Amino acid sequence: MKTSRITMVALAVALLTAAAPALAQAVAVRDEVSLPVPKASLFGSRGPSEELKKEARRQAADKAWQRYKLQGQSAARQEIFQRHDAALRGQIEQLCSLSFYDEVFDSEASSYTVRVRGSCDQAAVDAALNRLGAKVDAAAMAGLGATAGPDKPPIAFLFLARRNAEASVYGDKVSQQRSATASTGATVDAAGLAGVTHSSSTVASSKTDRRDTDYRRVVEQSDVVDSAVTGVLSTAGFDVAKYTDVQGECPAEVALPEIIASFAEPSAYQGETVSPEMRRAMIRAARSCQMGFFATGLMEILKSERLPDNSEMVTVQLTLDVRDIRRAVPTAVAAAKPVQFQQRGRDRLQATQAALVMAAEAGARDIVDMLRQRGIR
Repeated sequence: MKTSRITMVALAVALLTAAAPALAQAVAVRDEVSLPVPKASLFGSRGPSEELKKEARRQAADKAWQRYKLQGQSAARQEIFQRHDAALRGQIEQLCSLSFYDEVFDSEASSYTVRVRGSCDQAAVDAALNRLGAKVDAAAMAGLGATAGPDKPPIAFLFLARRNAEASVYGDKVSQQRSATASTGATVDAAGLAGVTHSSSTVASSKTDRRDTDYRRVVEQSDVVDSAVTGVLSTAGFDVAKYTDVQGECPAEVALPEIIASFAEPSAYQGETVSPEMRRAMIRAARSCQMGFFATGLMEILKSERLPDNSEMVTVQLTLDVRDIRRAVPTAVAAAKPVQFQQRGRDRLQATQAALVMAAEAGARDIVDMLRQRGIR
């Protein structure tokens, strides 16, 4: 019976993972190139040569690759792309699916234009970077006379999603204030007799106190998100452990329900995703399990928007924090500013799941790239 329940749970996780749109793994690219056509080459022919057409497609593919490298990539990944640019460009047919269209020869302008569109597979790029990193490591170790590279420190992680479940909307508080003034003056009538007049005026004013909406937040752990993070990190060659596994095997002073409560209702002066005391307790548990790095990610589900075709667009904001816990004092490895991701789906659930997967994968890639910059490949 126990084995059957485990199998059913594993099957459910697999189905959820398969349900996430594959678009989270791809980045769309589009560009065009226009080349001059030498008039001498047109004599006696109907258009530009095949060699020129081939060159136009090659340059269009180059521009598409350049656009991909700048499209939503972190600074760390752009630096890695620059380091391995020639090798990656040589694998573009394996990394990107490109198609050429609108190939137009303008006889009056003597120019040939070709457009390109397609997508680049993030997982394929990850795998290519891993292979290139392994070659660099092997060459470096061979130069030192060694036969194997150093072991990569294991990574423990905790990624949580937060959404607004209920909202208490308070109306503005308006207070009225009135002030009155009185004045006395002298008058003289037509007969020359003096008199006294009294007058008063009242001024009314109002003061409006704006009151914020109070949200009740719900924090959840997602198997699909955990699978996305684990997939990217393990593909890069790291041993990975979820915090739930850490607290189950090593002495943990803080359990997951307490952490979730802290994420759901942060204290008034809590500047980080979790309080310093709670972070220290989590790090102590990870360190006792011989983890080398500890990563936390908060994925805030910001809004859902209904599109004209009745599909849904969901925006998720990721806040990422990674610490090197191998020393007595943990040091920051990655603490990038919050980044937003958008995905669409046939309904809010599918769009939310796709956006969470995209954010989780991007966060895990940032971790890998940051570590690569530090020489840990």
